[in-house]
Amino acid sequence: MARVGQALLLHADSTLYINFGASIETLNKAFHGSMRNRELLPPWELALSAFGEHMAFSELEMTGTQRTRQILGLYGGDTLIHGHTPIPYARRTNPTSVIEHWTYCDGACINVDGGIYMGAPGFVYELPD
Repeated sequence: MARVGQALLLHADSTLYINFGASIETLNKAFHGSMRNRELLPPWELALSAFGEHMAFSELEMTGTQRTRQILGLYGGDTLIHGHTPIPYARRTNPTSVIEHWTYCDGACINVDGGIYMGAPGFVYELPD
């Protein structure tokens, strides 16, 4: 996780991050430590299990917006930017039609996973100034 200006950058559209810490620094250290700890599940199994959640911010409009606001309130920023769940899957649309990011949750959440592996043409998202 990182914050660039008011953009909070996450890999996944998941609430898993709250299990690792209440600040970006604490979360990143805890996640890094768990990936190096051989006494836990093997690191990749731990990561796959943790990142199993998809669409935490978009499943139910009200709940998704509330979750987005909670994550932003905890870690800072006014926009949450993530990948992980391909836009064609989340929006149930033809991958070839996805040519830009998807903004949802009243503008507070941006999905940048174009779904190239699904046949989407791809795009580049640039953070606003």
